[in-house]
Amino acid sequence: MADKPKILVMDDEASIRKALSIILSMTGYECLTAVDGKEAIEIYRKNKEQNIAISAVILDLNVPAGMMSGKDAAKELLSFDKNIKMVASSGDSQDEVVINFKEYGFCAALVKPYDIEQLKELLKEISK
Repeated sequence: MADKPKILVMDDEASIRKALSIILSMTGYECLTAVDGKEAIEIYRKNKEQNIAISAVILDLNVPAGMMSGKDAAKELLSFDKNIKMVASSGDSQDEVVINFKEYGFCAALVKPYDIEQLKELLKEISK
């Protein structure tokens, strides 16, 4: 049996990480989670070093002060993987990164709260 595609979810809120883990596993993905950008980079880098593909990374843009945001993590992730597929996630539809996500290296943006169908469609689309 083939391995499930892996999605890395970075969000500072435990409830969001848990919900996305459940949703993604129900829709045929394996979900890896990170609390902030620093942890997301670490997880992505370790998997890459072991030649384990991560299909997409969902990065929360708004995190508490002192934590690395998705925007900052995106820059570093792009520096060692130009082909990474990253999705910006924010509760603020007016966030500069959400509006101009491609300029920041993201392939898509999701505004919270988003529903399961939106997420499934998006992942299907960026996996092509």
